[in-house]
Amino acid sequence: MKSANNLFKFRTLGLAVAVLLSGCATQQDLSRYSANTYSPSQLNRVQEVKTVDLISILPARVAVDNSANAKRNAEAGALMGALIGAAIGAKSNSRSYSNAALGGAVGAGVGSAAGASTPTVIYQEGVSLTYVYGGRPLSSTQVGKQCEFKPGPAVMVNTEGNSSETRIQPNAVCGSK
Repeated sequence: MKSANNLFKFRTLGLAVAVLLSGCATQQDLSRYSANTYSPSQLNRVQEVKTVDLISILPARVAVDNSANAKRNAEAGALMGALIGAAIGAKSNSRSYSNAALGGAVGAGVGSAAGASTPTVIYQEGVSLTYVYGGRPLSSTQVGKQCEFKPGPAVMVNTEGNSSETRIQPNAVCGSK
């Protein structure tokens, strides 16, 4: 009976850690990658602007690295699991030090595994924009929503002073005709 009771406690530990970490696994705000979001170093600076003609707006998915969040969640899971496991182990019977150590070790493993379930890559809604500039068709893929763009004139901002990084600014508003 005592073994079944400990098994129940460790299963409860696993469930508790998983529930606690489920809040950590929420998708991060990726709006910082949008064309109309600027870093402080880009404010109050001259940026070259060009007018382009959008001819195609297609859906795209942008893969964003989430490994830092996954690592942080695994570490937090291990710590929470160790604390909860040690507390459960200490309460299990009179040999509280050895049971607390065992509970802490098992809890750290369970918590780390639960935290490691956070994806290392997350996908953000994006657009693949085909445009004409200087008589040549070109393409740019960026974070954004299809409804933010429509065929026709659009502004392309060169944010770094070279031609490699450009942002095509939204030329439509979602929800309007």
